[in-house]
Amino acid sequence: MKTKSSFIAASWPVTRFLAVLLLALTPLAHGGTETVLHNFGSGSDGKYPSSALIVDSAGNLYGTTSAGGSAGFGTVFKLTPNGGGFTESLVYSFRGSANEDGAFPQGALTADAAGNFYGVTSYGGHYDCGTVFELTAGGGGSWTESVLYSFCADGKESDGDFPSGKLIFDSSGNLYGVTQAGGAHGGGAVFQLTPASGKWTQTVLYSFDRAGRSSGTQPVGIIFDSAGNIDGVTLFGGDKFYNGPGIVFQLVQNPPGRWTQKIIHRFSISGKTAQTPTGGLALDAAGNLYMTMGRGGRGGAGVVELSPKSGGGFTARDLYSFDGPQLLQSYEDLVFDSAGNLYSASQYGGANGGGGTGFGFIYKLSPGSSRWTGTKLATFHGWDGVYPIGGVILDSKGNLYGATYYRDPGFKGAGVVFQVTP
Repeated sequence: MKTKSSFIAASWPVTRFLAVLLLALTPLAHGGTETVLHNFGSGSDGKYPSSALIVDSAGNLYGTTSAGGSAGFGTVFKLTPNGGGFTESLVYSFRGSANEDGAFPQGALTADAAGNFYGVTSYGGHYDCGTVFELTAGGGGSWTESVLYSFCADGKESDGDFPSGKLIFDSSGNLYGVTQAGGAHGGGAVFQLTPASGKWTQTVLYSFDRAGRSSGTQPVGIIFDSAGNIDGVTLFGGDKFYNGPGIVFQLVQNPPGRWTQKIIHRFSISGKTAQTPTGGLALDAAGNLYMTMGRGGRGGAGVVELSPKSGGGFTARDLYSFDGPQLLQSYEDLVFDSAGNLYSASQYGGANGGGGTGFGFIYKLSPGSSRWTGTKLATFHGWDGVYPIGGVILDSKGNLYGATYYRDPGFKGAGVVFQVTP
């Protein structure tokens, strides 16, 4: 397997969350019941889920594991409601680059109108630089996997390397995503895949600079806004140093086929301003952009809102932040309910683990007349899950679903799928 650089090591979820020591947690209101729906156990059916789940119209849950399965390169799994719980089954086990297949999926699945799934693997493919894949449903519950694109197709990395995160569709059926390395300047890329005559053509829309001093580096999430622009965040860069605290960027298409990047917000490395976006993007009907942060205004993690100004540009404010130091790293989108509340997960915190750091919690942020308030809905104790990296999804009844990377306090369990009932 090709060895990724230390630049990419910072983006791998295991490396990131094991490297951080968390010391404090703001007391929150409590409420909610957490239930383990599936324990991955030995890992034969998958190990280490690190992304958000998706749910179909029948209430089936689908997700990915970043390892395990029949070949050890990760899986796509399904949880089917059985009346009193859920039954887990494997949709697909990845086979790795030796079989021209992907390895180690990193990101939530995306579904099209026909019920096919799309996603990325950070390794594998013809060049071991990662893939974009499709899973097509067949009769009798069968699925067929196809590799739509293998990165490093030019023998280099100019088309991107180490794809991660969730793919998004436009109205024409094109797919968009990010790579955390590669591109023309080595700092990652935003790419487009266009279908035509049964094949997909890849185009790099923007390449980030590895140094990241001006453009940011290591994009971790993108979303379409109402104007058709692509908004996104980078983990690092945007300052005079490579390890700057990241930026919020916007890609604008004008004329068609050409995309121009503009930075709509730079985070600061000093003071108490929020810094280090980790993804978790969401947009509301007013065009406000929300994202999870590794550090908020009170020194700990939080959520930031960017609001468009009438004369152009954006105003940033800390929507809610916890007392630090701690790290809130949900790499998947924040979730809104019909009342305007936001939901996500902190992969640390809760004061249940060794050293008082905790194994993570699920939270709700509620708007108020002057400020938002936070509610801790469920806290993980180890036996019921450790590190809910991928955030949560919300069903029509208000239940939340997600997965944890590990299960037990010794970090030996292969993870769980959970439900939280507020």
